[in-house]
Amino acid sequence: MDASSRFSRGLPSALISVATGLIAAVVALLRATVPTFAGQGPHPDGDRYLCQLGTDAVEPVLKDAPRYWDFALFEWQHTGSPPASPCIPYPSSQIWVLRALEWFSSAISGRPGTLDFHWLVIANALLIGLIVGLFASAANRASLAVRLLGSALMLLILSDPVFASYAAGPMGEYVGLVGVALVGVGTVYYSTFGRQWWGVLLVGAGGWLVVTSKVQMITLLVPLAAMLLWIPISSRRGRRRRRSVTGAFTGRIIGAALVVVFVASAGWMLSNNPKEFQQINPWELISVGILGPSHTPAQDLEEMGFPAEMAKYAGKTAGDEGSVMHTPEWREYGDRMNYGTVARFLLAHPDRVWPLLNTGAYDFFVAQPTYMGANEPGHGPKKQPAFSLIAAVGKAINGLHFFVVGGALAFTLGALARRRSQRGSPAWGFANAAVLMAAFTVVQFITAVFGEAIENTKHLVFAILSSTLVVPFIAVSLLQPTGKLDGDGASGEDAPADGAVASEEGRAADTEP
Repeated sequence: MDASSRFSRGLPSALISVATGLIAAVVALLRATVPTFAGQGPHPDGDRYLCQLGTDAVEPVLKDAPRYWDFALFEWQHTGSPPASPCIPYPSSQIWVLRALEWFSSAISGRPGTLDFHWLVIANALLIGLIVGLFASAANRASLAVRLLGSALMLLILSDPVFASYAAGPMGEYVGLVGVALVGVGTVYYSTFGRQWWGVLLVGAGGWLVVTSKVQMITLLVPLAAMLLWIPISSRRGRRRRRSVTGAFTGRIIGAALVVVFVASAGWMLSNNPKEFQQINPWELISVGILGPSHTPAQDLEEMGFPAEMAKYAGKTAGDEGSVMHTPEWREYGDRMNYGTVARFLLAHPDRVWPLLNTGAYDFFVAQPTYMGANEPGHGPKKQPAFSLIAAVGKAINGLHFFVVGGALAFTLGALARRRSQRGSPAWGFANAAVLMAAFTVVQFITAVFGEAIENTKHLVFAILSSTLVVPFIAVSLLQPTGKLDGDGASGEDAPADGAVASEEGRAADTEP
């Protein structure tokens, strides 16, 4: 096939992908800005990101609005005055986003030291369009109807205010959500022969954002590393014998290199995690997660090595008024406020795991845009943002049984889609992405439930996004041809995944001079 034929055949598909991405960006922008910008009420943790932008305090321009929770505050500025409290910085790649936003906002407004999150909302809509366009391009083996259906689902999910509203604030969850979406789409490319180097770029960028967004996200490195080391980068060069000996190793060098980068980044995150939170988080798991629903909190505390008198702190977070954090017990028993203490107690009382799981599952399904406030700035009645599919589904189903059944169904359908698809085909890539997103959901659920046991819905937002992304990946995998693309991009012979790599490499070797 000559070059002009390939160009004429590939042009419509490329145009469809570009048009899909552009339309998705416009729709995402309209959804985030009409009738008003959809924002998010600030959370106190946001201060731990903003305080890293300089030595002075960063405060909202709208000073008479509630400082936390209720109203979306889009415009912030440096005050030139010292902050009211010391900065306890969270390590996060979100800081680079905030620095870029400050530079851009200051340049546009002509007011140095300004952060205007309206611009980040707009940029996020454009980014959603890019991700949806990449999804549509990866699905070019599917029919037009399937491509558009899958792309519409991606758009509906990524532009949902449960996720998109994070662009309107300083929280580190934002870069993590972007990273999860990039890893999901990137896995399709990483698994598809002929497109794998695009996958390396997307998974590399997305994975780095995931690992460096929040310390709690580091556990997602486990399923991500497994995917990178399991799927080799295919090469048609070299003779069959040489490839059979070295292929298993050389095909995974790139994946291993990415894992090394991610591990190094995770190490930096852990080494810079504030010491205060290394004690606060496990204590809140004890006080809220274990003691909160307990009928015998004093007895539980004694078994864990604490005095029974500390039972008065049961159910209280470290930030609550009258918490243990500002008492002598905080220093005296701080060495026992760790995950080792929790693990030993739960191993001795496995029945106490159930309340933690059940509470986490409940919180998983109650995600809604108004969790931290999602209202227009200023005074007046609270206004709900645009329709949220995530919130609507969460109201219809809830509980640990739905989480378990949904997870089992996701892994089963993902495994079925992988088995029916030829290795290296786009269908196989979408199936791998679905399985990885399901694994992300489970790992992040466990991390949130056994990591802190408070603010579960906010901490589970990555698992919630991952679980929803399973749907378009599974659908497109099952509704498209199962074979690979040949060298020109045309359909290959459909065949099961088992043994496909060996046979494909063998055919390539037989045609070499």
